[in-house]
Amino acid sequence: MRALTLTTDSISFWNYSLAGEPSLVPVADNKARSLQRLAKRFWDRVGATVCPPKHQCSGSTKDDLIQQLTMWSMYDYSGADVVLMQKRDFYKGGVDDYLADHCSDEHGTAICDGKPVTDVDFQEILNRILWKGDSLSLG
Repeated sequence: MRALTLTTDSISFWNYSLAGEPSLVPVADNKARSLQRLAKRFWDRVGATVCPPKHQCSGSTKDDLIQQLTMWSMYDYSGADVVLMQKRDFYKGGVDDYLADHCSDEHGTAICDGKPVTDVDFQEILNRILWKGDSLSLG
């Protein structure tokens, strides 16, 4: 346990003193396992798309995977020589927001929009992650 002591000179100065050792506070994981499986399934699909079996992508983070998928898709669609994205074009909470809005765990079964599911709406999650509402194309 820690103790915080405040002292003052009664005019304008405050002194703070913190003593003791911090104690760990357990944090509960709010996502049930069935919802964790849905999120994993989404990221597995992204990874399989970006890193087919013959390609080497070990150590890629979720951010790396979704950015690479986006860049390749834009490149393929536009035929551009260069594709640029900014960090702010990606919202990291897209998967969690989708699950919170559409899904719940009922006794170990994922229920999304009122029915049991084993997969997620891939496109809606991508729409939540990608915040690219503008683009510039030079011919």
